[in-house]
Amino acid sequence: MYTVLREKEELFRKAADLINSKFNKYRTAQPNHSAERYSTTVLVDIAVQLLQLQQEKSVDPLVSSMKQLNLEVEEVLNEE
Repeated sequence: MYTVLREKEELFRKAADLINSKFNKYRTAQPNHSAERYSTTVLVDIAVQLLQLQQEKSVDPLVSSMKQLNLEVEEVLNEE
């Protein structure tokens, strides 16, 4: 049994809903596979989504810094 802190209960419920939704999607799209195969597919699907989000998020500060640097360079060039 797994105990969830009350303040995280809603998050865990949403996670369970996401997992169940993906599991059912794969079960419907690819019938006649084992529950283990569906579970593995769901796990990989969610892991890929997580990595994509982390990659996108990690690029945002870089893009922001590059924009700011570009503005500063333009200001200096316009002063001359």
